[in-house]
Amino acid sequence: MGGVRVRPARVAHLAAPPPEPGATVRRTAGGRRRRLLRAGILAAALGLVSVATVVAARSSGAAWGELDGARRAMETGRLALVEGRVADARWAFREARAGLGRARDHLDSPVLRGIRALPVAGRSLDAVHAMIEAGTSLARSGETMATALDELPGGLGALAPTGGGVPLEPLRRLLGPLERSHGLLVEAREVLRGAPRTLVLGPVAGELADLSERLDRAVETVATARDLVREVPVLLGGEGTRRYFVGAQNPAELRGTGGLIGAYSILAARDGRIAIEPFRPIHGLPNLPVGRVPAPNGDYSRRYDRFGGAGFWQNINMTPDFPSAAAAIEGLYERVAGRRLDGTILVDPFAVAALLELVGPAAIPGTDRVQEAEDAVAFHSNEAFGVIPEGAERKEVLGEATAVVLRELLDGGADDPLAVAGAIVELVDGGHLLLHSTDPEVQAALGQAGATGALPGGDGDFLGVVVNNAGGNKLDFYADRRVSYEVELRPGGRSVGRATVELANGAPESGQPRYVIGPFPGASGAGESVMHVSTFCAASCLLERFSRDGEVGPSGSEVELSHRVYSTVLRLPGGAETRLSYAWSVEVAWSGEGVRGVYRLAVLGQSSIR
Repeated sequence: MGGVRVRPARVAHLAAPPPEPGATVRRTAGGRRRRLLRAGILAAALGLVSVATVVAARSSGAAWGELDGARRAMETGRLALVEGRVADARWAFREARAGLGRARDHLDSPVLRGIRALPVAGRSLDAVHAMIEAGTSLARSGETMATALDELPGGLGALAPTGGGVPLEPLRRLLGPLERSHGLLVEAREVLRGAPRTLVLGPVAGELADLSERLDRAVETVATARDLVREVPVLLGGEGTRRYFVGAQNPAELRGTGGLIGAYSILAARDGRIAIEPFRPIHGLPNLPVGRVPAPNGDYSRRYDRFGGAGFWQNINMTPDFPSAAAAIEGLYERVAGRRLDGTILVDPFAVAALLELVGPAAIPGTDRVQEAEDAVAFHSNEAFGVIPEGAERKEVLGEATAVVLRELLDGGADDPLAVAGAIVELVDGGHLLLHSTDPEVQAALGQAGATGALPGGDGDFLGVVVNNAGGNKLDFYADRRVSYEVELRPGGRSVGRATVELANGAPESGQPRYVIGPFPGASGAGESVMHVSTFCAASCLLERFSRDGEVGPSGSEVELSHRVYSTVLRLPGGAETRLSYAWSVEVAWSGEGVRGVYRLAVLGQSSIR
């Protein structure tokens, strides 16, 4: 980002008018004082604008040059760290810290020290000094991490999966530097919190607020990284063997967490080494009557027991809250298989495609086909039904096709740990990789990283649309969805919202295997999509009007984990589309006073093919 913009109007009254042409300029004590005062205020307008950098405002002299150089060095260091050039990052952060030190020396000159008694200029200068001090801690934080990564035996490559697992010792070596880096960021944040906030020049106050906000995010990010580095070795069996249920979801038959679990495996991790049992069809596991497996919470029982609840594998993950679904999976598996689990992992075809991007094409066991990244989603969620007609065989093959790619990754198929980490982050963000641990500390670290698929909570407004396939077919491969939301804020924190959900079924009525398009007597006709649609809103949301294609009608009202939920069942023939409209009010949508305040909207996304 650029420097602080000092508008001429803010300093024009401090400057004498320009002399008439040909006039003699007389140097007076008053003019000298005005020049010094102007220089002081301009110097006080120096600020920082980035969580990883400092940037100079418009000012002349050595201080401007040093601050601008420090900004550029810090940005260079940040980019180098992101790209894995840790030696370059280490050098750049050192340069930034040195430049900030020189800038501090220039701003501590006798001339500028003399204006500290002036109300606005002095307080602005104090704020600039606080930002320089915070910037120095930022540079030290970046240098600490760059040094730790640079000094790993084997460099960054030491973190890459290899030998059938993830090396834990390099991760453990990073814990100390992450703790020190976090401490430096907390120190910088405290310095900024003590900086003057009132009677400060507008540009300085703006940059101070901006840096404070970015620094808060940096503290949270590094804290998350620290906690993950501490807990991932536990997750991967660093303190004893851990066993996880791994479910392969198919978004062509939607469920709340992403898709029907067609096949499963048990993954065992010990000291970072990972063993994956053969995948088996989920219908090979027995179901239990409602009530035999304790529901994860009362809302889960009230909403999903009528669909089999925590005892029915095909519907166990209808909830969009993955921790609830995972707890049900772990409880049911222990009762029917007699083995205790340490957690649950769900993946979908998008995860397979992402891993193929890292390791390259891989064979599909039991076939003469090779799976590639660009066609993995289509094959796993649609084409495989024609290639492998028999259901149990198909589920085993698709499960093993997933395991093959994962084993290739763990055996060193991807030697770039940054690429692996980036792929995992994208999969987590997209809801294609969900993780749950029964260890509270591990689960808390995963939650900080946003990897648990938990139903978002918190204050403010909320919107989510969740579809569960009720037709027994695989037509969600052809489904399109569009959600729009208009909100009007009212006095007292209230809001009025209008949500529109447009759904389209592009499925054919023939030309595909019956397993894909039906018909399924008693459930759906050929090419007919049957959807259980749940629209989530805030806890204080009250539905005032619901309509489908302009026709007003009823909508069932329920509650799940503090969210109001309005549900309806739709039947859409192939080629049909429909529009659902919701008008509601939210009593506590924003906070503030008068016409100033903060409005927050959390949006729940459901992983789907289109």
